[in-house]
Amino acid sequence: METVYCTSWIYLTGPGLRYVPKDALESKYFWLLLAVIVIVSILFKDKLQKLADTPISDLFKSRPSPNPGSPKITYSSDGRSGHVHYRSPEGSFDMYYEFGGGAVVAGINVPSTTEWVAKTGIPLERRDEVLNSIGRQVVKDQTKNGRGSYKIEGDWLNIYA
Repeated sequence: METVYCTSWIYLTGPGLRYVPKDALESKYFWLLLAVIVIVSILFKDKLQKLADTPISDLFKSRPSPNPGSPKITYSSDGRSGHVHYRSPEGSFDMYYEFGGGAVVAGINVPSTTEWVAKTGIPLERRDEVLNSIGRQVVKDQTKNGRGSYKIEGDWLNIYA
């Protein structure tokens, strides 16, 4: 009886079994590439993990605004909730948000008319204008292809998909 040897590898990794052809195993480039991947993974493990855990919106935070005087809206997340941060030369404030249910993707708690000036530093007459600009930007940033909508309902700015 003739002995048959395996001419390729089958190994378990990630989501399942992988097959490496014999030609690849015999190639010096395969082993070189594998060594480079292992070394880079070891050297940059923390940075790669941090990048993988970073929300996409946070990756663009450090880009300078094309118009320095324009308002800037950023986000911070704490799991199922977080904050929307509004920054402008006129005033700055943070708003709590939480994910919604049904048609509402998220609800952003906005300062009421009685506490608006104290919390934001922005005149009450500009409240609707500021909230509408925040609503447009959040829809653009956080909904699929910017195709959502928003509605100001009392002290909540609700985002719909």
